[in-house]
Amino acid sequence: MKIGKHLSALLAAVALLAMPALAPADESEQATRESRAVAVLDALDEGRHEDARAHFNAQMREALDAETLEATWTSLPARMGSFQGRGEPRHQRMGGYEVVIIPLTYGSPLQANVAFDANGEIAGFHIVPATPVPATE
Repeated sequence: MKIGKHLSALLAAVALLAMPALAPADESEQATRESRAVAVLDALDEGRHEDARAHFNAQMREALDAETLEATWTSLPARMGSFQGRGEPRHQRMGGYEVVIIPLTYGSPLQANVAFDANGEIAGFHIVPATPVPATE
């Protein structure tokens, strides 16, 4: 009887260890990054280019002025077709950065890759052709 109890406890412990760990802080950080990435796109859509830049780290602010950001953002419809909407953000780790990927639907599918540094500031912002979402099993 005691062996059965110990075996059950051991199996329960092994099952818990095998489950993916839930890290509320990580989920909270992901939600914060996603919210900030969306805020940048909202600011760009509304013509508030300096507000978008306020989310950038110092290197990004130095490298990308408001005028260049505005010219690039406002040129997208002429180059890619009319804007039709955004898809659901997803998260990915790339080269040491946490990246929020937001699908952008124009005449051609694009995505905004918004990379966050270890301090939670935006260290990269790229508009690129959309890549397929990896299949989940």
